[in-house]
Amino acid sequence: MRSLLAILAGLLLGSGVQAADVPASLLALDRDGNALLVIDPANLQLRHRVATGTGPHEVVGSADGRYAYVANYGTKEVVGDSISIIDLVAGREVERVEVRPFARPHGLELVDDKLYFTAEHSRSVARLDLATRKVDWVMGIGLDVTHMLDVAPDGRTLYATSLLSDAVTAVQIGAPGLAKLSTAKLGKHPEGLALAPDGKTLWVGQNGTGKIAVLDAQTLALQAELDAGQYPARVKFTPDGKFALSIDPAGSELLVIDAAQRQVVKRLHIPGAVLGLLPAADSRRVFLTLAQSGQLAQVDLTAMAVERIVDIGRVADGMAWAGPG
Repeated sequence: MRSLLAILAGLLLGSGVQAADVPASLLALDRDGNALLVIDPANLQLRHRVATGTGPHEVVGSADGRYAYVANYGTKEVVGDSISIIDLVAGREVERVEVRPFARPHGLELVDDKLYFTAEHSRSVARLDLATRKVDWVMGIGLDVTHMLDVAPDGRTLYATSLLSDAVTAVQIGAPGLAKLSTAKLGKHPEGLALAPDGKTLWVGQNGTGKIAVLDAQTLALQAELDAGQYPARVKFTPDGKFALSIDPAGSELLVIDAAQRQVVKRLHIPGAVLGLLPAADSRRVFLTLAQSGQLAQVDLTAMAVERIVDIGRVADGMAWAGPG
């Protein structure tokens, strides 16, 4: 069987596009419009608007900038059961992979040629082999609305929040039935989560309490809780580990937290309903989607101020980088 790298190399050569020529892209989802927006991070102009499956909620991009993978979660009426594979250079969906019975895919993480995703309807975490386009690993979590996902840099441990079970789970990745599960109860409705760049702590936003829980990444023991607005729906770190970032859609705010001191150092109100959150690789900038106003905001974390806001049309939910951000 050909490796994914060999397949991609053939595609790139066949198309006349070399991997080094593929530019980085900022990715943002239009959940209600069933589309992925592919944005030039230099000028914040739209490169492509690509149709996806129904109700896309989360997206990840490949390190070479060539592909994006979108979880088609569905709507209240339609149970989503697919992942869209999108060619970012051509600006088109190349395949829509059905993952049923692992329905309502949501949180996504890409490790080499394996795509991990939460499957809410089966209360599980599953893995899609991108070379074969088949689910090759599943681990039952057994909790309600297993939603968001993060993976340790070594690819051996993944973390998932379960919204309606008020819990976070750590999975030591192994063969099905052999993986080790650890679960910790939290405050109400944990959703957004982020592993600190040093791998020592896991930060989890709790929508029902307005707090961020700081956990020991190995034991899941609670170390601290921070006040984080009304609804800390997403948590991300700057790559240098200096800041933890959270958004509060209810207050339309970006919260900047000194990670070492575990203190909020800035609450930046940006009208328009802040919903998406994406730090840049330089740890100086962060990008935000504004769901009500259909805009994209760029914030300078040195000046702690908005640098620019551009109209990009209807947009909501997940954001990601493809290629170096």
